[in-house]
Amino acid sequence: MRTSYLWHLPAVLVLGIYLPAALLGAYVFRDAYALSFLALLAIFTVSYYVLYPQFARLFRLATVRSFFWRLGGWVNWRACAWIAVAIYLLTIAAAALTTHATPLGAALRGASLMDIADARAAFLAKREGMEALLRYSAFILGRSVMPFLVTYAYWSGHRLRHVALAALLVSYGISLEKAAPVFAFLPLILMRAIQGRWKAVFAHAAVLAACLAAWTFLVMGGL
Repeated sequence: MRTSYLWHLPAVLVLGIYLPAALLGAYVFRDAYALSFLALLAIFTVSYYVLYPQFARLFRLATVRSFFWRLGGWVNWRACAWIAVAIYLLTIAAAALTTHATPLGAALRGASLMDIADARAAFLAKREGMEALLRYSAFILGRSVMPFLVTYAYWSGHRLRHVALAALLVSYGISLEKAAPVFAFLPLILMRAIQGRWKAVFAHAAVLAACLAAWTFLVMGGL
């Protein structure tokens, strides 16, 4: 049986995105937060490579697969998807309405680099107490569930797939997280590569590069 290396992709993506920042933070700040971030990445990596092979062997069993196929057949996935979309939209709306200025709004008004940085931190990162739920909801839904739904829309050829991608990018743009577009486009690029649709791969990559350039321009106070 030919071994697939795709199962390494989640670990590669997480470490590729977060490890450089974690190492830089540990070198520059040398505080408990930076070391905790590195520790969390180490725990994730060890847990993934220990647990994934075990679950993969388990799901090779026909009885286990058939059980989960039956279980999945009982779930109304369309309703779950729309509920997730609604919660995500409410999360972004609540964050925008409960902050002094959205990062995008600050950038469009020509705010200074520090003002934009403060707006980005206040939008989600500095939420405390019950408001921290907004941060967790935005990160979990925005970086995993929403990109999965958009990718599924493209895989199934849904007529609103382009609208869904544009809406997700707009939600990312409000917070001006520079790496956020990566979460939207990498699953699409991987799917198109598996399908052998290389023109679509290059098109998605070009739009991703344009988004990253636009985000960086705004974050750096380009206006």
